[in-house]
Amino acid sequence: MLKKYLVTFLTILMVFSLLAACAPQAAEEATVEEAAQPEVEEVAAEVEEEVAEEAVEEELLKVVYITPSPIGVNQFLTLGQDGMDRLAKEYGVEINTVESSDPTDRAENVRAMVREGWDIIVLLGFDFQDIVAEIAPESPDITFVTVDFCPNPLPENVRCGVFREHEGAFLIGAVAGLATESNVVGTVAALDTPFIRRWPDGFAQGAQYVNPDVEVVTLFVGGFADPAKAKELALSMTADGADHIFAAAAGGNFGVFEAAKAESFFTYGVDTNQCPNDPQNVMENLIKRVDEAVFQTVEAIIQESEQQVFDYGLAENGVGLTILTSDDPDSTECAILGYPGVIEEVTEIRQMIIDGEIEVIDPLSAGN
Repeated sequence: MLKKYLVTFLTILMVFSLLAACAPQAAEEATVEEAAQPEVEEVAAEVEEEVAEEAVEEELLKVVYITPSPIGVNQFLTLGQDGMDRLAKEYGVEINTVESSDPTDRAENVRAMVREGWDIIVLLGFDFQDIVAEIAPESPDITFVTVDFCPNPLPENVRCGVFREHEGAFLIGAVAGLATESNVVGTVAALDTPFIRRWPDGFAQGAQYVNPDVEVVTLFVGGFADPAKAKELALSMTADGADHIFAAAAGGNFGVFEAAKAESFFTYGVDTNQCPNDPQNVMENLIKRVDEAVFQTVEAIIQESEQQVFDYGLAENGVGLTILTSDDPDSTECAILGYPGVIEEVTEIRQMIIDGEIEVIDPLSAGN
């Protein structure tokens, strides 16, 4: 396209040069040149404008967001869309969203976007782990952004945004340690692995930081999708005196919430705000700011960062409590709103972690 306009421009210049050369008198030459000048300038301006427009079109980045399931009312997936919308607003990138209808079409959706030539493909959730491990190496000209998981090994064209969940869990534990009346608190967790330990261990450290005398109990479901077992463990824990129980059992969390409603103890959710479902018993939540992870990771790519792994904790506003990450804390419906003294103290603790005055132990790296 650029060559076409340059050829046109040069052709016009040649025509007017020939006209000037063929004129018999100097006065006529001046007349021709004067007449030609505005037209030459006009053509030059048009060429410059076309080139500028074409350059903008060529530089417009195309970013597509592929979800593992329909967004619907899923707050976690909605946050991903919020990050995409912010990218479009602040950087003017072209965005698109593809919602997978079921597990079978996730890989095909990714391949379809590869065929369409999108510059950046954003994938949210570990459901895409095997898919990106297979497709990314086959598509070196496309950058993949994975959020809430990081492939191992990590292909060169993959950027991943992960979270320091243990920092948020520390704050949850601090709330429980400050608000408990029985002085017994605990976590119902999915599996006893170093990664999953980020939730119960962070919780325990936070509770004991603010209340050295508190008893902290941890029970493991043994899987990611067993609400019946999770409920059973929560009921057992509260029968032994626990009045604050952190639900970190993945798909089993709803069992903990059911037990909390039945036995009237305080509980805590993960990832998104569960307070509106039971404002009397859900004290707080460990929020993952997926929107920040999507925005900040793609922003780094736009700014030509060569970093591959982006770690989001309290300092990056990647994790935190509902009331400390919400633009309107009073609308969260969390039970903690009835404990202003706890809110004030945990806000100070958050800043101390950010400033490095409190070190939160990461089970993934402990002992390394």
